[in-house]
Amino acid sequence: MKNFSTRIFFRKEWNKENYSDVVIVLRGLHKYETKPNQFNIMWNISHPELVSIGEYNSYDYIFISSIFMAEELSKKLKVPIKPLLQCTDEKLFFPEKSANHAHELLFVGNSRGFLER
Repeated sequence: MKNFSTRIFFRKEWNKENYSDVVIVLRGLHKYETKPNQFNIMWNISHPELVSIGEYNSYDYIFISSIFMAEELSKKLKVPIKPLLQCTDEKLFFPEKSANHAHELLFVGNSRGFLER
């Protein structure tokens, strides 16, 4: 097995010089400018409506956290795209069984500070 070194760059560090061979961008609200000397991978984990076709095509490979969006975008993009769903540890995050929490319909969501107008 081969060893690889990794480094996390936070958004304020994105434009600093780095010599990485492969860059994996977790795309949410903010755009990353790809660099031609790197293999650029995007994992679009939220807000696909903010990403233009041109931005998607500036990457070498796209993952997106929606099967539906992967199918829709594959018809429009020049680069490969596959669904890569988000997941969680069900041992840590699970519904509590309680009559106090019983509802006919329940929506759980978070805008993370992003408000539609």
